[in-house]
Order: sequence, then structure tokens, then C-alpha cells
Amino acid sequence: MRVTVKEGGGTIDDEETQPLGLRFFRVDPNRGFFLNGVSYPLHGVSRHQDRIDMGWAIGSAQQTQDFDLIMEMGCTGVRLSHYQHAQEFYDLCDSGGLVVWAESCMVNRVTDSKAFDDAAERQLRELIKQSYNHPSICFWSLFNELGVDKKWTAAQKAAQSAHQIELVTQLNQIAHQLDPTRLTTAATNHDNPTDAINLITDVIGFNRYYGWYSKTPAAWPSALDAIHAALPNRGIAISEYGAGANVYQHQLDPKQPKTTGQWHPEEWQCIVHEQAYAAMKKRPYLWGTFVWTMFDFASANRHEGDQPGINDKGLVTYDRRIKKDAFFFYKANWSEEPVIYITDRRFTPRPVDDEPVKIYSNCDSVELTVNGKSLGTKTSDDHIFIWPAAKLALGENELMATGVRGGKHFSDSCRIVYDPKAIIPMVTTEPATEPATDAGR
Repeated sequence: MRVTVKEGGGTIDDEETQPLGLRFFRVDPNRGFFLNGVSYPLHGVSRHQDRIDMGWAIGSAQQTQDFDLIMEMGCTGVRLSHYQHAQEFYDLCDSGGLVVWAESCMVNRVTDSKAFDDAAERQLRELIKQSYNHPSICFWSLFNELGVDKKWTAAQKAAQSAHQIELVTQLNQIAHQLDPTRLTTAATNHDNPTDAINLITDVIGFNRYYGWYSKTPAAWPSALDAIHAALPNRGIAISEYGAGANVYQHQLDPKQPKTTGQWHPEEWQCIVHEQAYAAMKKRPYLWGTFVWTMFDFASANRHEGDQPGINDKGLVTYDRRIKKDAFFFYKANWSEEPVIYITDRRFTPRPVDDEPVKIYSNCDSVELTVNGKSLGTKTSDDHIFIWPAAKLALGENELMATGVRGGKHFSDSCRIVYDPKAIIPMVTTEPATEPATDAGR
């Protein structure tokens, strides 16, 4: 669409051309997200736009690479947290057909001052006005994880909560005044789903970390149903979930690690995502599910997972060079392209010669061979193929996975060294809660 401003005599004073997208959408509390009248489950990731050794000073090549990686995985939605992202990324989502949750930058705390309120209002207005014409945007998000300091007195907590509710209510009204066509939302970490702060926006997302900061991965089904039972007439999403993973740390039969510790084995991240997503995809009342997070990112007060200053919950490393195993779990679930991937390939050398082999694939069947010997062909209903015992020879071993899909063959291979003298690392498995003041969960 082209808009031209002319003077009386026909002189063009200004002209602007923008792409135009037409779509309609809604959220049903029991059936999820609908796009153009058709059920369209939103599954995707949250994204921070920083890069190792670059910060936010990234260019078109980096914006495009991030978008391409998200699309490669088969995402249908993306949460751009916790601030307004570069207009170029919204452009990519417009042209690529990726539904956007766009977020203003009110995170964790609200300062008791008019200056804070004015800044929050101004930034929301700028987000909406600058990004209004992007058809990919379906949601304006007003905040992320507003809470109170546990050390405050009861009176201080009550005053802070009241101020938060008042401010969010005001921001919600502003968003509807500026744009009555889109839904407002937010990302909350309140334990009680019916807390007043969760009831202001049109729909709401919950940040939950079962299997990482609390409970175990087995808690997901009942926890999701409890939220829905508490808010049966309200559209709910999971706006954050995940676990940390260092691609150089591996463990046989991993247990839930100490989250603030130095040990974040990649295998545990896979277990968390496998069980979390299995529960989510069976519950159509969720209008969206967003992994935290697509890429590792900077988080200054962290010293965990053997990477100081890094949040390692990404499905891709901070430098975008390594796709973690969990990336391929989601690609096998979401992508229409054939996927076959042998997990734990970076776990080499290994100290034992007989252990399971796990493969992520969307093929109809998968055969595993070790050093040319077939261990059989398997099928799977959840894109996870497991051989309980794969005997390795001393030294280097070649693993080959061959999948069949639609009569065509696809394969993946890797080499694993068995060394009985390989060191098994000392690990701490006691779960721990992350500091409440950390903005980068």
C-alpha cells in the first residue's frame, strides 16, 4: 500500500510504501488459536536478539539467520521478548508467515513513581504505533513476570501489587485504544492462576519450569489441567518452559541437576522438553506454547552451566554454531521436511560399552546399525526412537540411522568412541531455585 501526501498544486511532500497483509484470528478458551477461521496451533520459541561478541549491534545477516533457524525448526509462532525488536525481524515474520507475540519491556518490578509509569506507557505506545502495520503481530504483551520482593513487609508487597494492577490495567486500556484489532497478553509466573494480575489482559501466558526450577517433568499434565480448571473461560498459553544445556556436558541416565550449579548436561534438557511437549500437544485449550528459549543469551548475574554470564536454555548456542539435540526433537515434531537425527553425538568418548541410543525422526520407520550390524527397525508415535542396548566396540564406532518416509530413504550417522578409562564427571543433582531478581529466566 502506498500513501502519498501532496500540496494543493500536486507537489509530493512525502510518500511511504508498505506491504499489506490481510488476516483474522481469535483465541478459543477450549480450542486454542484460530487463523482465518481455521485451527492453527501456535508452537514456537521465545527469542532474544543479542549475539556473542556483538550484543544488540547485529545486522541483516544475523537477523535473517535467526529467522531461518526458527523457521527450519517448523515454528508457527515466536515470542519476541522482552522488548521491541528490530523492525527488520517483524518484516521477516510478515513475509515468512510467522505469528508474532510482540512485547513491551516491563519486567520483574514496577517502580513506585510517575516517571516509571510514564516510561512504561510511552514505550507501549511506541511499540504499537511503530509496529501496527505488521500483519504477523497478533498479540501485544504488556509485561513479563511482575512480582514482589520476598524480603518486603506485607504492607510493601500489598502496595506494590496494587500499583502493578493499576498500571497494567491502564496499559491494557491504552493498547485497546491504539489498536482494537489485536489481543493483549502477558507472561506471568504467579503460582496462583487466578491472581488479579493474570486477569487483566485479553489472554494470558504462564511461565512454568517443571523439571528445572520446580517439581519434575512428570508434573506437566496435571499442572496444565489445573491452570485450565482454574480459568476455564480464559485463553491460556505456556509462554516459557525449558531447561539449561551445555553441549560439552553429558551424563549417563541424567538426573535433575542443580539449576544454579555448574552442571547442565545436554541429555536432561531433552528429557524436560520431551515430557513437557508431550503434555502440551495433547491439550488443545493452549493457544500457544513457546520454548524458553531459541538461542543462548547473555545474563550478567549467572555463573552456571560452565558458562559465566550465559543463560544456556537455548536450543541453539549463543554463537548460532551448534543446534542442540532438543532442536531436532522439535524439528521432528514440527517440520514438514524429513528429519532423522542421532542424539548424544557429542557424548564421546563414553566410559561404557552398552547403553541406549535415541533418535529423533519424523520418518515412518528407522533402522539403527552399529559398525555395520543392524540392531533392528522401529516405529514411533512420538518421533522418539530408542534402542535400549547398543553394544560398542573398544575405540571408534560408527552409528548409522536410516529412515523411510513415503517410500524414500533418509540417513544420519555419527562416530562414538568407547573408552573405559574416560572420566565420568562429578555432578550435583540437587534442584535449586533461581534468584527471583533475575530478569533472564
